[in-house]
Amino acid sequence: MAVAVLTGTGHEGRAYAVSGPEAITAREQTAQLSRVLGRPLRFEELGLDAARAALLAKYPRPVAEAFLESAERQRAGAKAAVVPTVQELTGRGARTYSTWSADHADAFAAG
Repeated sequence: MAVAVLTGTGHEGRAYAVSGPEAITAREQTAQLSRVLGRPLRFEELGLDAARAALLAKYPRPVAEAFLESAERQRAGAKAAVVPTVQELTGRGARTYSTWSADHADAFAAG
């Protein structure tokens, strides 16, 4: 999609919402990576206090609070929208997370 926007016309000053063809959670992403890699992976969500402490150890308070607010919006479903932007701009459907993770399995295995 980036190539279409960067090399096409009429995109100047535009901002696009982009998604894959399905809304999946971080827990579902972890399960998919586990299948692709053929080994168990675990997803653990930190509680609010632990997450805040971890973020404050690394970032200034306003940044940490912004991350926490974003995570809360995500848990509430605010980031679960599936939009047709990739199809509209490229003429091809967006790839599923399953396809993307399989295509990048080597990068995850190396880490």
